[in-house]
Amino acid sequence: MSARTPVRVQGLVIPAEWNHEGGVMAVAIAAFDENVYLVQGGAIADQLLSLVHGEVEVTGLVSETPAGTQVIEVQGIRKQRRP
Repeated sequence: MSARTPVRVQGLVIPAEWNHEGGVMAVAIAAFDENVYLVQGGAIADQLLSLVHGEVEVTGLVSETPAGTQVIEVQGIRKQRRP
């Protein structure tokens, strides 16, 4: 993975991985700038599982895998409210 860069991302929480029963196991952020960030697991990231299809602003550190996937280690979450 590449060096980690601090970011603030706004977007929608989307499913990224499912279990046998169809339950969401991992999520990504589909950002409003059209980038997709795979959320790295962890206690804070687990909170995003209950926000699938919700609009959020997250802060964290982004790195890129050798395959070009952007991965974010979420450090903070703020649920956005639509007007």
